[in-house]
Formats: sequence, C-alpha cells, structure tokens
Amino acid sequence: MEAGAHADYDAVMALDEESLRDLVRDGLPSQKVWAAWRLALLVGPQADAALTAALADEPTAGVRAHWVIVLFSHGESDLVAVLARHDPSPLVRETAARYLAPTAGRSSSVALGPALAACLTDAAPRVRQTAVRYLSADPGPEL
Repeated sequence: MEAGAHADYDAVMALDEESLRDLVRDGLPSQKVWAAWRLALLVGPQADAALTAALADEPTAGVRAHWVIVLFSHGESDLVAVLARHDPSPLVRETAARYLAPTAGRSSSVALGPALAACLTDAAPRVRQTAVRYLSADPGPEL
C-alpha cells in the first residue's frame, strides 16, 4: 500500500481492518497514529498484536507515545511498563508514566513498581516530573 494514498484522517477512517493493519506497519507517522486509533476502535484489544509487532520497529517517538495510550486502554499495562523503563525516548517514557502512575495503588501488575521507580529516577526531568505529578494526590502548582 502506498503510504501517501491516505493523506487525511477521513480516508484512514474509511479503511478496512487489513488496510489499517498495513498502514500501522508501513504508513507515514500521522497515518500510523490514525490507523492505530481506528483499528483499536474497530476491533478492540485484537488490535494489540499489530501494534505490539510494529512497536519494536517504529522509529518515531510520537507514534510510539500514541500507541502507549491505545495499548494501556486495552489493559496492556505490563507492556506499557516495559516501555516506561526501556524506550529510548523521554516522550514515550513520560507518556507511559502518565498512564501507569494513577494505577499504582490498584494494579496487580508486578512490572508496575519497578517501572514507576525507574520513572522517578529517570535521566529526563520531564519523566520524573510526570511520574511525581501523577503519583501525587494533590501535586500543587509547582509541578
């Protein structure tokens, strides 16, 4: 499939499941984000395998950060925890921290504790700040 063939959101929203899976793998960054959201809406958690498979080869941090949100919304908190600890991009680690931290008191995931600990000591200030902000019940304006 030619990536430029689906230049806008509406065109991607009209695609069938197979075309969406192809676009997740081979599209332009904006198309990958649109296709992932549409695929998630269309087939729910069955979209996770396509996103997970494409995740390791995705060079664009913004795309991976959007996929974190989709995967987390489908209950893939262990995978999101791995990304919070090991993704090379602070944007992806920050996004993962943003979604994982509010679940700290009620998640049964064994990966959550080490992931949040890593976020709290991350080299990137924005990751640390986001983890603190979303772990705190009342973070205050200084955060």
